[in-house]
Amino acid sequence: YAALKKNKWQDHVISTLVIVFISVPSYVYAFLVQYFLCFKWGLFPLQLESLTNASFFSMPMFRSMVPAILSLSFGVIAGLTRYTRAELSEVLTGDYMLLARTKGLTKAQAISRHALRNAMVVILPMIIGEFIGILGGSMIIENMFGIPGLAKKGEPRFDYKTEAGKFSTVIKGEDFALISTSNMLEDAVNIAKSFQNEGKRPLLLSAHTIKPFDKEKIISLLRASMPIITLEEHNIIGGLASAVSEVIAPSGMAAKFLPIAVNDRFSHVIGSQKYIKEHLGLGNLKEKIETFLKQL
Repeated sequence: YAALKKNKWQDHVISTLVIVFISVPSYVYAFLVQYFLCFKWGLFPLQLESLTNASFFSMPMFRSMVPAILSLSFGVIAGLTRYTRAELSEVLTGDYMLLARTKGLTKAQAISRHALRNAMVVILPMIIGEFIGILGGSMIIENMFGIPGLAKKGEPRFDYKTEAGKFSTVIKGEDFALISTSNMLEDAVNIAKSFQNEGKRPLLLSAHTIKPFDKEKIISLLRASMPIITLEEHNIIGGLASAVSEVIAPSGMAAKFLPIAVNDRFSHVIGSQKYIKEHLGLGNLKEKIETFLKQL
């Protein structure tokens, strides 16, 4: 339309809006989409639907993907609009367009059959390239909408409901409680599954918030006489283990408690994450837990 109205007010308005859309970062669109479409109007969910609640090829999953797709698409569509306008403006001045009109084609027929087709010769390869670029994703957009893409590569993702100040149950069990937080949750899941394969029933809890802290859950574990094991990458002082200890100490109840955390010392070594963990006392985790349980 802008190409057909070249150098008129419609062209100027559309060109200005296109430049604005190209200039605005995708995370700004993400914020606006989340606020208006998801929060204010409730048309879409704020974040990607969990695979535990919906299959990947389902309408709830598709609806939850729309906000992220829109956020990434605005700038791309604006860029393609600009190139389409430029190509179409050049094609419309071609001699063959005048020839098409002299053969009896209407203006609309000449544009749809000849001008758009020739303009798309340049635009279609760009669309394919932009589509591949969108598939690559955006770290900011993925974080905003909770999408496990490139931004979350190497980090564990588990589907469970979270509530501030309350532990989330990742694996149900009753033999002993394994409480983990942050990146150590992936190690905790592997340990819990290993114990399950041996016939044991560990309770795995995710302490996604240390403050506020789920004191009630710790008290309920103490009343059930369940052994408690904490697993974290944090210093053993002032982290998850300390928070659990501060609940156990004034309770007056007998506790079977094993804190596994980083030793209270500074690391002077360099290496892989696995090597650093072992150096700081976070290696052979299952063996440590087995030794602790045998001593009870």
